[in-house]
Amino acid sequence: MQIEDLTRRSFNRRTALKAGAAAALASQTVLLEQLAIVPSRPAFAAPAFPDIQFDNGAFVHGPATFNDGAGNVVAQFGVTFTLLVPARLTRNPTRTDQSRLANALATIEAVFPASPSGVLITSVSYGLPYFNRLPAALVASRMPRLTSNTSRFVLEESPAFPTDVSASNPGIAKDRFTNQVVIERNDLLFEFRSDSVNNLQQVINWLEGSNVLNGFFVPSPAFGGLIAFQSP
Repeated sequence: MQIEDLTRRSFNRRTALKAGAAAALASQTVLLEQLAIVPSRPAFAAPAFPDIQFDNGAFVHGPATFNDGAGNVVAQFGVTFTLLVPARLTRNPTRTDQSRLANALATIEAVFPASPSGVLITSVSYGLPYFNRLPAALVASRMPRLTSNTSRFVLEESPAFPTDVSASNPGIAKDRFTNQVVIERNDLLFEFRSDSVNNLQQVINWLEGSNVLNGFFVPSPAFGGLIAFQSP
């Protein structure tokens, strides 16, 4: 797909989805970086890592005042690219596996600056398939429940909703989007953010065994086939 295809007024979302499905993230890197306008950010000292996920606000500059001649505008630019990588486990993880994953994430944070110009690890999320690997009594004793119905956990599998294109909704059709909703069975979801698609590409390549991170030789984590990364 050429950059001109993406700038036509008649371009539709399905065309982008087809292009993205045709190849891995590597084939989209140049295209995405052509499309994006990366804000100019002054360097600043990164704070300590937060103790909760998603809390990246301190690593991105706050609102600033801009004036292009038509008056002042206050705006804040978020991180340009977000990479969501679902993953399935090929077996039940051990304590050693847990340590290897923690060390891998710590290595990424040590090699790349924790900033939009580097890589921000926003979250590592866990799905029901992961919790189904654990003893049911253990999960039941620690999983939060709905305050309105304590017989239900706060984490439930998503259904196909009434307006989704799905076999369970034969009367629903969309003009431009006809893909059937598929509820995937992933154990994990990694969320990485950066102003550089190349940085994100290096992270996923490294996790899959490239031994290269931020242009340096860094041994990839020895997951032993535990994690099967899915298409981002």
